[in-house]
Amino acid sequence: EALPGITFVGDTNNGIYAPAADNVAITTAGTERMRILSDGKVGIGTTAPANKLQVVDATAGFTTIASFLSTALPDSTATKMVIGRSDAAQSSGLLTYYHNNSASSRRFSMGNQEYPYSVVVASTGNVGIGAVTSPTAALHLKAGTAAAGTAPLKLTAGTNLTTPEAGAIEFDGTSLHYTDSTNTRRTLANTST
Repeated sequence: EALPGITFVGDTNNGIYAPAADNVAITTAGTERMRILSDGKVGIGTTAPANKLQVVDATAGFTTIASFLSTALPDSTATKMVIGRSDAAQSSGLLTYYHNNSASSRRFSMGNQEYPYSVVVASTGNVGIGAVTSPTAALHLKAGTAAAGTAPLKLTAGTNLTTPEAGAIEFDGTSLHYTDSTNTRRTLANTST
């Protein structure tokens, strides 16, 4: 039991105490719930946080560890949760969840905080890759350009499936194949352009 040194009148097992030199902890019901270490790291559910903020839940099974909710949004106001760099350019390593009250505006993305996003998962489940902010197909790829290395889709040469599977697209290094609904492997015409 972690009884606090600073408590509330009539409620002596809730409060603040110092579990170690230069550490501060908060306890409720006589159990430590949060600790701040001397280097500023904050732990919730742990007494030894390894990061600026570490949240730990040892409950078995499916558990929501944290929720970030906005409960009073007018239709015209958007909100987002961003994880990543906080420099002025905010140009790398960002994960963003953005929404307003329009279902079509909800999306999860990776990439720059502003356009273009590297990957977008829209509320419809459609995925856009390469500055496709509103994907209109299950997989929507950015168009390529004439420059080398900008093709929207490339297949690495490999070995064709032993047994053709309907819907499969394969490239064996020489020919491009697709398998139709009868499990027949077809070869696309190989002509020069």
